Amino acid sequence: MPGGGILNRKKLISDLKRARTLYAECPTCEGQFRLSEATLIDGLGPMPPDIKTLCDEKFEEYKERMDKLRARRISATEGAEKKAIEVGIGQVVEKVVPNWKAFSFEPPDCRPLFEPIDYIVFDGMTKRQEVESIVFMDIKTGKSRLKRSQKLIRDAVESGRVRYRGI
Repeated sequence: MPGGGILNRKKLISDLKRARTLYAECPTCEGQFRLSEATLIDGLGPMPPDIKTLCDEKFEEYKERMDKLRARRISATEGAEKKAIEVGIGQVVEKVVPNWKAFSFEPPDCRPLFEPIDYIVFDGMTKRQEVESIVFMDIKTGKSRLKRSQKLIRDAVESGRVRYRGI
């Protein structure tokens, strides 16, 4: 209000408190209420003690929420970082496993796919020149589990829904 001093602000608040036909809308619940029934304060003057207490409580709630959000963000970042490292290590392991001494198939019998499964193994093809079996293999590290698409492949193989087709 141009040129409005403290007296003009106090008069405005007083006029609003007397007006029985002025309504406002709550920004939280969108319900209407009479301005004459609301606590009206002069934002430039001293704050009434009960309003100051309420503001202090809300500010503390805000600070607690922000602290929780910061902690969750740090936790999420650390979790994502750990998962990315695990996935990266798993991808490296998938590629080198056929070369380990303890691996039960000949590396040349293994054909990498890596998606949706890691290998198709033509067991016996290299050394014996005959395929004793065909193995669909997926390599997992840590607590990794089969993805849905990998489970579908496993189920199709286990139920015998596998065939050969030449073109």
